[in-house]
Amino acid sequence: MSITEKRKPSKRSLALLLVNPKARRGREDLAAVRERLIQGGLVLREPDVESSDFLTLIQRHRDEVDCIIVGGGDGTLHSTLSGLLESKLPLGILPLGTANDLARTLQIPTDPVRACGVILDGAMRSIDIGSGAVNNRSMRRQTLIHCYL
Repeated sequence: MSITEKRKPSKRSLALLLVNPKARRGREDLAAVRERLIQGGLVLREPDVESSDFLTLIQRHRDEVDCIIVGGGDGTLHSTLSGLLESKLPLGILPLGTANDLARTLQIPTDPVRACGVILDGAMRSIDIGSGAVNNRSMRRQTLIHCYL
């Protein structure tokens, strides 16, 4: 996996916050997370999330925000992948799932409030994403999450 780091532009004020309520820790009281992000200078747009159709929400709001923050686990991140790639917006990860393999690989703290510090720090990293197909089924998740060579 190729990871490069660069600094964010100084203006990044409006964030789309999507939290999967079905993630292992997605039902936690996220008041401290919201408070930390707001204190850090972000204005949060939080659409009503009754399902985990984050792809539609990203497509609907991508032209209105400066970055996307996704709270959930590896499955949640996988479900947002197409929308994230299309939007070309920076992604902030709040690791709220069970394994949080991608967050751990990127050395993002598993404590959500500490993960907010990484988001607010603004150091952006690019990661390579590959895709393939076996019997016409996309293998994008396996490629994104499990290639730690």
